[in-house]
Amino acid sequence: MLLRLRFPWLAAELLCLSVAAAAQEPPLLAPNRDVTVTYAVTRATADHVAHKLRLIYVARGPAIRVDSFVFPDGRTPFNTVLFDGAQAKRIIIVYQLQGYFEEDLASPDMPELIPDAAMHFTRGAPRTIAGLSCTDWQATSDRFENVTYCLTDDGIVLASDTKTRTLQATDVVPGVPADAPIAVPSDLRRLQARKPAAPNPE
Repeated sequence: MLLRLRFPWLAAELLCLSVAAAAQEPPLLAPNRDVTVTYAVTRATADHVAHKLRLIYVARGPAIRVDSFVFPDGRTPFNTVLFDGAQAKRIIIVYQLQGYFEEDLASPDMPELIPDAAMHFTRGAPRTIAGLSCTDWQATSDRFENVTYCLTDDGIVLASDTKTRTLQATDVVPGVPADAPIAVPSDLRRLQARKPAAPNPE
């Protein structure tokens, strides 16, 4: 009260500074809870043929599964990407080949679904997607192409937009499904040939 009476301009300036600092605070870049998110994919190209993605995220580890589907109503993925944070490994399952590729990788390297900490973020406007509130963030990076994300306060990407395609969540469910483990099926073999060139789930 004494500060407000003697130095009203100082109190106002401090308030403005605190608001500005909050506006520039970077977003949470990964979910802080287990969650399953289904995305519709638009602007699919010859290099990105999937029209639906399903992200299964286990916060502990983290452990990640991304299933890619050719058709929007598809139920069987044509490939699956697994990431094991504890083991620092990524696995790309190609069901048509009845096998998988494995590589050492310290981070998921899935910038459309999991923003990279090296990106620079600029806050945009709030939106509502799949019944949840999120905030637009413009992300720029020397390593990845620029992305516009809509991120919830607890780190879930509800939308991402790049120059090649757009993802938008259609369904967000807490927890992980029992029928989609983050593990390689036992009937698949490890492939030694060169893995597919695209680093992101297709």
